[in-house]
Amino acid sequence: MIIVPFLHLIDQWVKDFNLIGINNYMTIAYGKNKWHNDLKNQIWEYNMGFRDRVVLIGSYKSMGTEDFQTLISKVSDHRLLVADECHYIGTSTYKEADFKHFEAALGLSATPRRWWDEAGSKRILDIFDQIVYEYTMEEAIDNNFLTPYYYFPKLVPLTDEEVGEYELYTTRIGKLAGQNNLTKNDQERLEILLRRRAAILQKSENKLPLLIELIKKQEDKKHTLVYCAPGEVDETVRAISDLGIKVHRFNAEVNNKERQTLLSLFSRGEIEVLVAIKCLDEGVDVPATKNAYFLSSTSNPREFVQRRGRVLRLHEGKNYANIIDFITLQDDLEFNTFNSIAKREMPRFAEFSSLAINKYQEREPIRKLLAHYDLEMYLNIKPWEMYEILKEENGGNNETSSRYT
Repeated sequence: MIIVPFLHLIDQWVKDFNLIGINNYMTIAYGKNKWHNDLKNQIWEYNMGFRDRVVLIGSYKSMGTEDFQTLISKVSDHRLLVADECHYIGTSTYKEADFKHFEAALGLSATPRRWWDEAGSKRILDIFDQIVYEYTMEEAIDNNFLTPYYYFPKLVPLTDEEVGEYELYTTRIGKLAGQNNLTKNDQERLEILLRRRAAILQKSENKLPLLIELIKKQEDKKHTLVYCAPGEVDETVRAISDLGIKVHRFNAEVNNKERQTLLSLFSRGEIEVLVAIKCLDEGVDVPATKNAYFLSSTSNPREFVQRRGRVLRLHEGKNYANIIDFITLQDDLEFNTFNSIAKREMPRFAEFSSLAINKYQEREPIRKLLAHYDLEMYLNIKPWEMYEILKEENGGNNETSSRYT
């Protein structure tokens, strides 16, 4: 039984089934009327010994339903679960789904631990027990399974208005998070405040003009990917199009069939730039990408580590990739404000710069800025190290209220 979070991953698995000796399988997706009766029959035949093997591949959504769970529980023995992007099993959406009682289970993920979700991380370990094999990105680059890359951090200052808004939200978050015994409504309000404060960094108005300036200077515009904040796709596409560049959006409004067409055009260079939000985070291969602009990133390493993985896929004629990362930091902030923002932005810098071809050349401007606030230690603190620091600062509390207060 192979489960995947997105329907397009079913197609990717099917393409490789012959490599693992699978030539007969059943798809579990698109509603139970498509598979329920057939699955019931195949399970009966397997249990009675008329089938040696039943291979199922489907979505988390369909395989997490009570109808599917009831049927799969009737399998007599020898059940193997393979969970692609297994970090999704930890979400609250699937906490009632019973994936624990398989005779064998294998989880696949570049980011198996869930960010600020200890309960979700525990659900994953309850199913898969422990990490038994790791293949690092450094190994993949060294062994020519991924493309080497250059990393170019670009400092983007907030406007005075944005700084004021950030500090106002920080005050509100601090007051609310400091209360004891938060109600469900308080937790929801806190989550809203955290999202709004994060959006100030993600949508800083100085980012788009800098992007346009950098793309203008880029000699070869082809095979360029731009990640922007939610709600910013149209404006970004228009600004790039005004330069005479062939650009297209790649977001939730683009259906699966059109996506394949866009990716083919992008690979051939007929579309030079794709502008995305989250649709290219996981599972979608865009190996032709040579230049990637990260205008907007959350603090969650799952997002930016997965995005980097998209950019570093091997492709003919591609010897290296360029990652241009927009970091919202400046030297005219109050210490507490700078420290708060740096805790969000710097772990991504530490992660990206650590494996870059030019990892030493790009550190000096960032080091000088951090030194201004006596925070040079942030140069090398990666996301999960910062996670533990923040937990300790909040007395070991890992609930929503402790995040970046």
